[in-house]
Amino acid sequence: MEADSESSKIEKLREWSKKNKVFFETFLALLLALAAIYISVLQYNISNKQAEVAEKQLDVTSKQTAMIDVQTQLFNKQLSMMERQEKFDYAVRLQLMNQHVTHNPQQLPEAVFTYKATLQNKGLKPVEISRIDFACGKLFDLRKSEIKTQIVRRFLKPDDSGLDLRFEISGKEILEIERKHGINQCAIYMVIKYKNALGTEIEREILVGGYDEGNLRITVLSNSNVID
Repeated sequence: MEADSESSKIEKLREWSKKNKVFFETFLALLLALAAIYISVLQYNISNKQAEVAEKQLDVTSKQTAMIDVQTQLFNKQLSMMERQEKFDYAVRLQLMNQHVTHNPQQLPEAVFTYKATLQNKGLKPVEISRIDFACGKLFDLRKSEIKTQIVRRFLKPDDSGLDLRFEISGKEILEIERKHGINQCAIYMVIKYKNALGTEIEREILVGGYDEGNLRITVLSNSNVID
């Protein structure tokens, strides 16, 4: 009797399962669909948050770019002001005063060439003189010239009396320079290097005299030669 009762229960359970199979399959499909929807919503929210973060980062980048543009404009304005000051207010104004040339006698090799001058600062600010050289040889070509240094790194103030310059060279030295460099004309010139208000080194070359096949040729020297 008990075995028949158990068999009856199992048979009823099977019949109930068959009758409700469609329900279970439909319910499972519904659960899977809801899970898919939940995942999609979650991914959508994550995408929205990522988009918001990207938008904020773009906004920050735009602001940084705007700040860089403003800083660049300020720098350009400051540079323009410095250039104007360098050109007008703080411009370097060096002058060679009391220039004097002597040569006795005129013919080589006995001649002795002497140049004297005073370098003065006529500007408003001190000027750093990097160096002052005298060169003798091919005109404005230091590779074919012999150099004698006069001044190395000096600061010249506006109220200073100036730097006294004196250069002397004998006719024998001039002939030796001509033979050494294979030239028949020997120029005597001064090379002045100084720094402007922006710290840029400027170089100026000034012809003060020369010998052409033994005869002296002197450039026209004014009493006040403006260098810059």
